[in-house]
Amino acid sequence: MAVIQYFVPGWSVASIVGEDNNVLRREFERLGLSRVLRDVAKVPRDATLTGVQKGPGGMDGLLITPRRADGETADCCYRQEKQAWRESENKEYWLGTMADEPILPIDVQRRKVFLGYNISADDGPPWLVPIARSEDDSRVTLPQDVMFVAGKPTTKLRKQYEGLWELANEIVAWCAGEEDTPARDRSWRIMAALTALNTNYRVWQDEVNLAQELGCSIMATDILDAVCLSIADIQFAVEVKKKDLLESGRELLGSGDSTNGTEVGSNTSPVGVN
Repeated sequence: MAVIQYFVPGWSVASIVGEDNNVLRREFERLGLSRVLRDVAKVPRDATLTGVQKGPGGMDGLLITPRRADGETADCCYRQEKQAWRESENKEYWLGTMADEPILPIDVQRRKVFLGYNISADDGPPWLVPIARSEDDSRVTLPQDVMFVAGKPTTKLRKQYEGLWELANEIVAWCAGEEDTPARDRSWRIMAALTALNTNYRVWQDEVNLAQELGCSIMATDILDAVCLSIADIQFAVEVKKKDLLESGRELLGSGDSTNGTEVGSNTSPVGVN
């Protein structure tokens, strides 16, 4: 298994663990790890901490090994001869994994995931992408809070996922051909896709770079737009439109390349949505 581990120079267990074995979130924020390790809240439930002498970069410090979602235990030691390490872009920590094993989705999957679409390239493993917005509100798989307006129940995406809702709205605008949406820019869509993957997986920019160096790409152009379209449930919208037009006797023109909502070379399938 290729769980991604984190080495923080100069740290000890006391640097990160507070009362009742709770992780000190402010320390993750200071390092720039709060986005990736936001579900690491308590040890040893969520991660194993190991003191290391002469770790990556030749320094002493603390090794953080997140738990795999399936309960399998990864090697929680520093083994220079078997592992590949790189320094983070902000120079605050190191991250590494086994050098001779591919990083699979299960290696970086969070304890709790949200269903949606399985997205994969033809030769790669599937990544589970949640639905943040849909023409059918019952298909949204991210948590929604219920409110009542004039006595009638309404739902709204939970606050911590509002960013994904906004991204999904821009993706819908892009698919509609609107000129003033940032989703027209490929760099924007790359960040949107990475944000979507980060919902269910402990991956961000440094993790993408590490995987690329090891030849097991996490982000690639053949899944980029498929991930973006999935958070907005575009595949569902196209299928509904196609069904409506066929039932009304009208031909759906130009839909042959868009019904799956993916680029050539990628594969998408719904999981756990009705």
